Amino acid sequence: MNLNQTKLIGHIANDIQIRETPSWIKVTDVTIFSKSSVKTASWEIKQIPSYTTVTFWGNLADIVEKYTSKWSQIFVSWRLETDSWEWENWVKRYKTRVVAEDMDLLSRQDSESAPAWHDSVTEWLNEAQVLWNITKDIELKETQSWYKVVSFSVATNRKWKNSKTWEMQENAQFHNIVLWNQLAEDFAAIAKKWQKVYVSWKVITRSWDSPDWEKRYTTEVVADSVR
Repeated sequence: MNLNQTKLIGHIANDIQIRETPSWIKVTDVTIFSKSSVKTASWEIKQIPSYTTVTFWGNLADIVEKYTSKWSQIFVSWRLETDSWEWENWVKRYKTRVVAEDMDLLSRQDSESAPAWHDSVTEWLNEAQVLWNITKDIELKETQSWYKVVSFSVATNRKWKNSKTWEMQENAQFHNIVLWNQLAEDFAAIAKKWQKVYVSWKVITRSWDSPDWEKRYTTEVVADSVR
């Protein structure tokens, strides 16, 4: 058994732009703006904005184009997928997104500004669950503020049948997982490479400036439950 599942409720933060593949399949990428209540390294509960790229294919892309607009509130779910490519000077780049299989329009938003932050449970949702193999040795580290942290990768496997050839296809996805403080210490004491692990909590995308002032992004599952 392996698991790669994400659920989001948030607002579309960009104008909808549809493109077509060479085989005439519609596809669109939207940015979902949501709010996440997360524990910081100092154990404080902090509400932070989260921006997640979601890809819609085929009929779902058609529905998004016809019935949603910027700041519409939607529910989406399915799986995390990471693309990689070679950048200048052969530098490897990565982008993580949610590939949607299910979508519901929850409300329309006609204003030109972002919606106000509400505390309603139904207003925001950000959940991720990943289950499969740890891909590297676990190393417990400390930040400059003396907080304990563990960062590692979990691989999940996906199989599907090609709609044209009917042959089974397979690919692996690698998910960045982050644990803090006591959870990080407990996990580092028992976890080993290639063990199966279940983690859950939030999908967080953070950004920073590289030494050459280029904006970089990484998407992680910040976990509060590990088995």
